[in-house]
Amino acid sequence: GGVTGRGHGKIQKGWLMDVTPDAVPVIAPVDDVPGFFISTGYSGHGFGIAPAAGQLMAELVCGDRPCVDPFPFRLTRFSDGSKINIDPALAPKPPNRTSAPSAR
Repeated sequence: GGVTGRGHGKIQKGWLMDVTPDAVPVIAPVDDVPGFFISTGYSGHGFGIAPAAGQLMAELVCGDRPCVDPFPFRLTRFSDGSKINIDPALAPKPPNRTSAPSAR
């Protein structure tokens, strides 16, 4: 529920979760903006994989050899024609087709 605040409307609690369609984070440089790197899309799991994600990002930024293959985490996978497997938990749900019995 919301909290009523001085007659100015209702204040709702809420949050957004950053998630990619395939539920794989993006940890990569942005090719169109040299020197700009992005690390996002952890779907609430960032706290658990932060040490490795931070290490990978630091290595990419510094030009060091990455601790893991960064290919699966590239931003361009969404625009280079790669097959994106939509995470079933993120797929749109079909509408509920059950209907109440009609009163005749």
